[in-house]
Amino acid sequence: MIFKKAIEMRLIKNDPTEFAYLKKDRKTIEELEEQEIPKYMEKEDLALLLQTAAQKGLD
Repeated sequence: MIFKKAIEMRLIKNDPTEFAYLKKDRKTIEELEEQEIPKYMEKEDLALLLQTAAQKGLD
């Protein structure tokens, strides 16, 4: 978007990123299965944890 705006404002003649692309690494099924899944708390669980901590005076 920045380069498109610069072209509009006639600061540059062409977009230097026009033909750029990001290479995506392809993973095998085995690699995906080995990958550790991050552990997150659900919104309700987090709310309960924070509420309990506040009640116990830990916040």
